[in-house]
Amino acid sequence: MKRLRHSPSVTIPSGLAKGLQRALSLEAVTLDQPSRRPGPSWLLNPRRLEIVLTAAAYPGIHLRSASRLLLSPLPSLRFHVERLAVHNLLRTRRMGNRVLLFLSGQFPPSVEPFLAVWEDPLDRRVLELIRAHPGIPRPLLGRQIVPDSGVLERSLARLRAVGAVRTRGAREGRRFEVTAGWRRFEDLCRRGMADRLQVFLSLLEAEGLHPLLEELRTDEARIAVDGPRSRIRFTLPLNPLGRGTAP
Repeated sequence: MKRLRHSPSVTIPSGLAKGLQRALSLEAVTLDQPSRRPGPSWLLNPRRLEIVLTAAAYPGIHLRSASRLLLSPLPSLRFHVERLAVHNLLRTRRMGNRVLLFLSGQFPPSVEPFLAVWEDPLDRRVLELIRAHPGIPRPLLGRQIVPDSGVLERSLARLRAVGAVRTRGAREGRRFEVTAGWRRFEDLCRRGMADRLQVFLSLLEAEGLHPLLEELRTDEARIAVDGPRSRIRFTLPLNPLGRGTAP
């Protein structure tokens, strides 16, 4: 596969957020002047491109977290998210008081609530502990997670509501384990990586960004695309269960 040459003299496009650059190991590459297809491309706008990259890397990220990652004011971010959703490049979902972001076609809507709790740092910690210790009792879970019982109870309520965790026993004798639905979701995350990559590449190609898959690893891909001002390269996680929450 032909590889692009990296040049230290080429700088990262200034329109792309620093947080996203760090999260996706984004860098500039040298290439002959990229050819542009006739007509507009929604993703040649720097803000819209970084929103799509964020939703692809962190499916289920909520709008406020995306705002912090991209250092973008919420009103501006909402404006671009709405435009991307209208053009079917992005999917939004409201859960409680949060608006969640998903790349269109990347995951079925039925598993979006699982992605949402996985993107929450506290809910993820609770889930990871329950996954590692099926049947963990409530007192031990509390000692391992947070001293505030109310905070933990709210997290457990969210996880039960979306069907990720189930309870056995009553009161302080409760024990917790992940559900069969969550196990199926884990399997989907592992098995669906090739399909998610293809959805992402097809979206970029349709927008005239000429994606090039440079390297495919176990659970991530190294991709180069036409950026707003130059050709850029980044690392895209393919399994949301195998990487951290948004910075």
